[in-house]
Amino acid sequence: MPLVFRGEAVGVLAAFDRTVAGPEFTGEDQRLVQAFAASAATAVMTAQNVAAHGLQRSVEASEPERVRWARELHDETLQELAALRISLSSARKSGDAQALERAAEEAIERATAAIDALRHLITDMRPASLDELGAGPALDALTVRVRDDGPGFAPDAHHEGFGLIGIRERVELVGGTLRVESAPGAGTSLEASCPPVGTRARW
Repeated sequence: MPLVFRGEAVGVLAAFDRTVAGPEFTGEDQRLVQAFAASAATAVMTAQNVAAHGLQRSVEASEPERVRWARELHDETLQELAALRISLSSARKSGDAQALERAAEEAIERATAAIDALRHLITDMRPASLDELGAGPALDALTVRVRDDGPGFAPDAHHEGFGLIGIRERVELVGGTLRVESAPGAGTSLEASCPPVGTRARW
């Protein structure tokens, strides 16, 4: 029996060999399967829509981070390397041995700074503890709870941003729960509880 939702096929429901008073199916069996297929088609399409919207929200929530990484690479690392090239090129053209020596020393310092900046950016993108320990211990090593003394907000009100949505989705992906405590003028507290394999961690 095809699963059809608003004219679109989303799957197939198959039944084989009636175990009681069978194996043949009766007309009533067919009507029952048709009714179940209609409900199942609605459920399948709803689940697909929810998953699609969740993925879209995750992508939108990660967009600010992608922009931040691109900005840091351009404004810091790329600019530092461009300045380094100009400095070395100018010193070479001058033919001054002392100028070349100073440029070499400056190049070492700037290259070291650029390497450090890239390492920090890579660590932000992929912490080593995430690969070595897993998500639970890696997060546990960062914090037990996040709290601030900012202006606060009404958690149940509509918000344009996706930050809180992204946090909640990531916590739920690992089977955890997120508790948000906030009120206008009272700051905000976020507490996530996630169950690693064999234990339960709170952070």
